[in-house]
This record gives sequence, C-alpha cells and structure tokens, in this order.
Amino acid sequence: MTVAVYTFENWQCGIKPPKGWDCADAVADFWTRENLDAFMRSTVRPWYPPTDKPLPDPDEYGATPEYLDHAPPLADYADQAVPLSPAGSARPVPSGERPILDPRDPLPSARALMSARYTADDAKALHHHRGVFYEWTGACYREADNDSILARIWEYLDGAKRLGKELEEIPFQPNRSSVENVLAALKAVSNLPAHIEPPTWLSDSDMPPAHELLPVKNGLLHLPSGKLYQPSPAYFCLNAADVKFDPNAPKPKEWLRFLDQVWPGDTQSIEALQDMFGYLLSPDTSQQKVFLIVGPKRSGKGTIARVLTGIMGQDSVAAPTLASLATNFGLAPLIGKSVAMIGDARLSGRADQASIAERLLSISGEDSITVDRKFKPAWTGRLSARFVILTNELPRLADASGALASRFVVLTMEQSFYGREDMRAAGTDAGDLKEAFEIVRHSAGMVPPTHEQREASFNEGMTAVQQSGISDADLSAARQFIADLEIVSPGVVRSLNAHGAGNDIRLIRKAVAEARRRGY
Repeated sequence: MTVAVYTFENWQCGIKPPKGWDCADAVADFWTRENLDAFMRSTVRPWYPPTDKPLPDPDEYGATPEYLDHAPPLADYADQAVPLSPAGSARPVPSGERPILDPRDPLPSARALMSARYTADDAKALHHHRGVFYEWTGACYREADNDSILARIWEYLDGAKRLGKELEEIPFQPNRSSVENVLAALKAVSNLPAHIEPPTWLSDSDMPPAHELLPVKNGLLHLPSGKLYQPSPAYFCLNAADVKFDPNAPKPKEWLRFLDQVWPGDTQSIEALQDMFGYLLSPDTSQQKVFLIVGPKRSGKGTIARVLTGIMGQDSVAAPTLASLATNFGLAPLIGKSVAMIGDARLSGRADQASIAERLLSISGEDSITVDRKFKPAWTGRLSARFVILTNELPRLADASGALASRFVVLTMEQSFYGREDMRAAGTDAGDLKEAFEIVRHSAGMVPPTHEQREASFNEGMTAVQQSGISDADLSAARQFIADLEIVSPGVVRSLNAHGAGNDIRLIRKAVAEARRRGY
C-alpha cells in the first residue's frame, strides 16, 4: 500500500513508510513532537557488545512497540557491558586491550595517553613547563624533545581503535592532523604554570623541603640527615646526581691522594674544593658566587672537572664558552642545568666583554632573565646554573664597577705535572665516584642554614680562596687615575689627578698595571 502522506496512524498500523522517508518527512506529514518521541523510542535500537548469541532481526523497517519484547535482556550481557563514561572522557580500557578513541575529540585521547604512558605512582610523569616537555626518568625530570613525544603519540594512536559508521570497531589509523591535535591537547593536560621554580613539590607532602633533597640513582637523599627517601614524580627537579648513595662507602683513597698532590700540605685548599663541590651538589644558589680555578698547564684542572661532572651527572652540567655567553642563543644550553663549566677560558680581543660580564652578574645574582631559543618561544626565568671557570690565567672582563670581581671565589693551583702526568685519572671510575660522593655529600649536608653562615663558611680559610691581591679600592683608584690621563705628546701622558690632588703614582702602580691588564 502506497500513501501520499505517511501519518502516525499509518505507522501504528504497521504500514511501511515510503522509500527514503525520514523524520524530516514526518514533520511535513504533520507528526507532532509526541509522535516523533514515540517513534524514536520504538525504532531506535540500543547497541549491545558483540556476542555469540543471535539477536532478533526485524523483517520490517518500521516496528511496533511490541518488537522491543524480543530484545535480549541486559542481564545476558552484563559481563560485556561497556561502562558509561562522563562526556569528553575516554572509555576505560582493561589492561592489554586497545583503547577506543574519537579522532574528532583529541582531549580525551591526550588524557588516555597520559594515563597509559606518562603516569607513575598515581602521579603525572610528564609536564609542559615554559614551552618545553619534561619527562620523569625515575630520579628527576629531563627535557623531552617534541620528536620523542610525537613518536610516542604515533605509536599510541596506531594501537588504538575508533568506531566506524555502523558503530563497528576499526583501526584508528592516525594521520598528521590527528597526531598534532593530540600533541596540542597533551600540552594542555600536562601544563605546569610558568611561575613554578624547580626544585619544588607539586603536591602536598610531609616530605622534607625540596631544597634540602638531592635526587640520586637510588632515591631522594636528604642532605642534612643523610636519610634516603623513595623517588617520586611529585618532586619536580631537573637535576640528579649520577651516583648511588652508600652511607658505608669507604674513603676515596685515589681522590684524596690526587688532592694531596695538587695541594701538598694545604688542607684549607682541599676543604675549600670539597665545600665548593658540596655547594654545587645542592640546589642552593644564594651564595651568588662564580668559582674560578686558576693553575698552570697539567695542574689537575681537567681531572677536577671530570670528577665533578661524574658526580653531578653529564645531563646536569652545561659546557659553554665565555664568548658564547654574549651570543643570542648562548644561554639556552644553561636552562635546567645545575653547573655551567667553562674549561680553558679564553677571550679574544673582539669578544663583547661587557655583555659577558653582564650575563655573569645576572645569572650568579639570581636575576630573572629572558633567553632566546632556536625555533622555540623565548624562555623567561631564573637560571639555576652555578659557574665554574677553569683557566691558566685570569680572564679579562671589563667591569668598571668592580661588582663582578666581588663574585669570584678563586682557587689557585701552583703544582704542574707536565711531563710526569698520572694517566690514570683519579676518582673517575664508578667506585671512586661513589666514595668521593660521600665526602662531598657531607660538605653539602653541613652547609649552614642561614645566608650569613653560608657566606662565612666560604670565607673560612681564605689562604686557599684567594683573589688577585688587588682590592676593589685599589682598582677604583687605578680606574680614576687612568680616566684622568692627558696626552701631552706622542708617547707622553700626565695624570691631572696625580698632579692636581697630590697623589703619588707609585702608591697605585701595582693597581694601574692590574687595571691595564684587565682592559680598563
């Protein structure tokens, strides 16, 4: 029977609708909202999970309400039921099964990826902080490049499923667009506010303060007490020592023998170096010091650098040059590093000494600084790197104020082993590093709590920590003297200051020579 108008009464009588008829035609055929609701409740079938039990298949397009009596009871499929999830969340997936994701909704996919790949101890193990992903390694957080994150997203989506047009499960088949969308969503899911400064706890904890802890290979070491805690991704720190903590480690005989050769009989110099190691091992930057190790060739500077790098961990140490500090992207490698070690420091006459001095002052002074990065947004924050400069001679840095000179802590080395080098570098194997670390740990743990006491601990034994022998007052007088020089004739100058004020040039001759050598 064919009708021009398919009424609600026609459907109730079991008459089949015209070919191609849909709900829009029902509205044109004067169906009411109540008619449409009754039609939808009776004809739209709920979806059931796949089963071996056959489901009744109607032989008519339209169906009367009695058809629902043939639907299988839900109790028969209770073990296959799909749990209801809140809108915008991914379906819970039992272990080993492929997740079912929606390509049009990347945020639930990012949450599912975070739960499956970036969760440890019920805490997030991936954070997007100041434009960079940081992934927990089991000891601390390390920068994860975008290519690695993209590869993980490709791999995860390739193992997922999605629903087809007939609600059947089909492979997700990721493409560039879907992967980029999930990456953007992952940045939102893992976002960490830019004002957070590591080290810090990301959740409420009864653990010791973050600045008193040091991540090591086998846990979180509390420096003052020597107690070892379990590692946690809730502790957001970007550096970890590359040694295991062993409170029963024996004394590092090779390391102590090496130090005794470098500073024979000078226990204050040895203690000063150990204090420097302990300070660098802790996250403290309040001393605002730049460490300068000066010595002749083959005096042991390289061995000290290798041992320090071995204890701190290669990923915790940056290796810039003095000249690179004045370049556009020269500070980028220092982000997230604990130590900036400059070996064999040299400056050419073309180097921008003022810019280098400015950046040394800003970073050592705990100032916030904006750092340009290639192909990334500029980074703004406080760099935690402490500078260790190793050189054969004092670097020439133009700083008329003398502020930079007051930041330097200088360790001098007078012994040269040129021609009689010990090719076995002391303290560079795993056993020596572990033993040397225990001595350094005591130095780090015994750092006094207040700024004044810490400063006093560095000033103790200044016979080991010497400056150039020229005071700031001497340099100021020398700078004033040079500024007042007047050229009388080629090769002949006179000082207006010395003649007019009655100052004797012989009293500041040493300071003048030092000021000239420093480029004033």
